[in-house]
Amino acid sequence: MSESASLLQILGTIRKELTRGITIGIENFHEHYYLRNMEYYCETDCFNAPTISISPGKWGLGAFRSSITNGTRGLLTYELQSESFTLTDRLFLIIGWHVPLIGDNHYFLHVAQVESPDFPAKESERQRVYEFLSHKKTRAGKKTIFCYVSPEVVDDQKQQVNEKEDGKADHASRSCLTVCASMATTSLANLRVEIHPQKFPTDEQNVEGTIHIAGPPQRFSFTKLMEERFANAEIKVNDALEKFLKIKTESTVKDTRKGI
Repeated sequence: MSESASLLQILGTIRKELTRGITIGIENFHEHYYLRNMEYYCETDCFNAPTISISPGKWGLGAFRSSITNGTRGLLTYELQSESFTLTDRLFLIIGWHVPLIGDNHYFLHVAQVESPDFPAKESERQRVYEFLSHKKTRAGKKTIFCYVSPEVVDDQKQQVNEKEDGKADHASRSCLTVCASMATTSLANLRVEIHPQKFPTDEQNVEGTIHIAGPPQRFSFTKLMEERFANAEIKVNDALEKFLKIKTESTVKDTRKGI
């Protein structure tokens, strides 16, 4: 069975067995980007684990079930990688949702740099990023979200563009991408995400670029504070001891010369 046929079969099973929750479908139309290192955070059951990696020209699927009391809310993230060039910074596609039992569905979509070495591997970091981004959600059915990104590139691994006079421009255009998302208003909501090369034609005024998410705040540690103070005290004692030995040595030399 082909990959597409398998995903269609999974989608059919989800529609039959899942009555409340969310399905997330991602189509990758960009020829240079791979979606890898999938991680998610969800406060309810994962009905069908999202596709681990989505190659150019492929699509992926995931589904999460609503709980009896709280509906479902969470975050799905992929790292954007390329085998044609190297990005200067790590970039993540971050998709978030909230499908309550009563009320409107909401979602968000971002391409982000996250200044935390523990993201997305650590669940607490995924939760922190979700809580940070969930304050600015879009109501389902209201509009499509667009993100246009032109990331900086370190080098070119596969294609030699230096032979062209406009090589830099060609290089930059291949790293550009537009991500768009829309969400249904039903109790079994479908969140559809597409990744397109360069700038996707749109009349939307509010098109977001890359966002930066700071790392977690440093917590006060009494142990660490004492270790730093002891280390500084040790340095000062060693400096003082070195000066004392130097003075003593010079004094001994002077006394020896006087005796001679």
